[in-house]
Amino acid sequence: MAALGATALASGVAGRALAQATGSAAPAGGAARPNILLILADDMGWSDIAPFGAAEIATPTLDALAADGTRLTNFHVSPFCSPTRAMLLTGQDNHQIGLGNMIELIAPEQKGQPGYEGHLNDRAVTIAQRLKEAGYRTMMAGKWHLGLDEAHSPAAWGFDRSFAMMRGEANHYPYQGKAPSPDGPDLYREDGKETGLPADFYSTDGFVGHLNAYLDEVPQGTPFFAYLAFTAPHSPLQAPAALIAKYKGRYDAGPAALAEARMARMKELGLIPTDAKPHAMIEQKDWAALPAEDRAAWSRRMEIYAAMIDSMDAGIGRVMDKLREKGAADNTLVVFLSDNGAAGALREGNPKWGPWIKDNFDNSLDNMGTGTSYLSTGSDWAQASMAPFALFKGFTTEGGTLSPVIMAGPGIAKGGISGRFGEVKDIAPTLLTLAGVDPAAPAGKAPVTGADMLPALARPDATQVGPDRPMVMELVGGRAVHKGDWKAVLITSRPSGLKPEGVATRKWQLYNLANDPGETTDLAAEQPQVLAELAQAYDAWAKENGVISLPGMFEDIIR
Repeated sequence: MAALGATALASGVAGRALAQATGSAAPAGGAARPNILLILADDMGWSDIAPFGAAEIATPTLDALAADGTRLTNFHVSPFCSPTRAMLLTGQDNHQIGLGNMIELIAPEQKGQPGYEGHLNDRAVTIAQRLKEAGYRTMMAGKWHLGLDEAHSPAAWGFDRSFAMMRGEANHYPYQGKAPSPDGPDLYREDGKETGLPADFYSTDGFVGHLNAYLDEVPQGTPFFAYLAFTAPHSPLQAPAALIAKYKGRYDAGPAALAEARMARMKELGLIPTDAKPHAMIEQKDWAALPAEDRAAWSRRMEIYAAMIDSMDAGIGRVMDKLREKGAADNTLVVFLSDNGAAGALREGNPKWGPWIKDNFDNSLDNMGTGTSYLSTGSDWAQASMAPFALFKGFTTEGGTLSPVIMAGPGIAKGGISGRFGEVKDIAPTLLTLAGVDPAAPAGKAPVTGADMLPALARPDATQVGPDRPMVMELVGGRAVHKGDWKAVLITSRPSGLKPEGVATRKWQLYNLANDPGETTDLAAEQPQVLAELAQAYDAWAKENGVISLPGMFEDIIR
């Protein structure tokens, strides 16, 4: 990691090196500076919490944060998780800082190329590093997914204390199977050093417990940056039995009924237009025609999923209780978001994960949700979680990239809704600005291309407003360009198992999101000049950011 390498960070000199690089010193004082709590859910859909439409899931903590703050309804992340995490913690484009693709999906043509290292590279600088240099105590607990070894762990990237699950997924309870997962054995590190798990570990409770312990170590008057990255509700679907029982029967009407109920609630809340046309659900099962035992099994998956979100909300509540105990709650900015759209890939059915799951887990109905089961929600439930938007995780459609965001605390309007376009790179410069730190990247690092959102959040407006310049994303060959009301999207892949006719690939599509948030009517043939402008903007951006994208190379993503 060059000047900001693990050795320098471990020896405590990286902060001085960073100060020299930026030409700035840590701000004086401390008590008045806001604390920051950044919370990330994993594979959670847009409407999966009550403030965004899920009236059937208990999320009282997030309800309270939404009432005390502002909900962002037009906020975009990457369609997959580690690129989102890279941009979230830096404000820099993922293609410039090592996560141009997920390490699990790196193509031979990308492997070893600049920006495709599969971990944060030397051009990255994290908000933890910047805030630590400014006098903040920094800590994280949860999923990292930005490098596996100690040299690429949170301890090497500015976190004073950390307890991290290093890979992209892990069992939520201690794993008891015979063989490691296709991605490798579950791996945890505390302060960079590999560590094991207690027998009673459950991911959500374990991460919250570690973060609260780290908060207890913060001296009175010292500002802190706390990053809590849950693995819920990412597969495998596992949750405490009592919580699963709480949701028994709530999903018996099936995914289509859930989507309708959620959309009706969103309209009541003013989150989507009353005339919003939903994207048609692809490859939807005929719920009524399914045998009763199949309906019971599919419903149970969603009961577990809801229990995981319920548990996560309760965990956030325990962190908020800790902040109140410390007298820090009123001076803490809380940011909550999800890393991508709901996950629609059914791991049990794909060739990479299916055989391993069959050999190591018991997915019988009575065992579902325990630590010895491994289940995914599947595409029907994922589309219900993302309705009215198109598709889900892995796609550059709205259903793959829209994230439900709540921000509450200093400088944020109470009870607001903001429809202004935002992207995950905006979080870092917003937090740095709030802390009194210049958000510009140090010399020799990739530029911070996100924008400070504080002015818009002080006086939010629910009206959907697109960006005044092209905003571009790419992952696994999939592309999206937003400008004004327009969005151009090109899909080059689909999760393994989806039929080719279900997803249009290898051609640009064009949508007017102001009239068509569900991306239902392709206007490419009617507006060729608009499409050409956006496609040209993509080409220029891809060249500037060193994108190595081979359309069609991942026709079926085995993930």
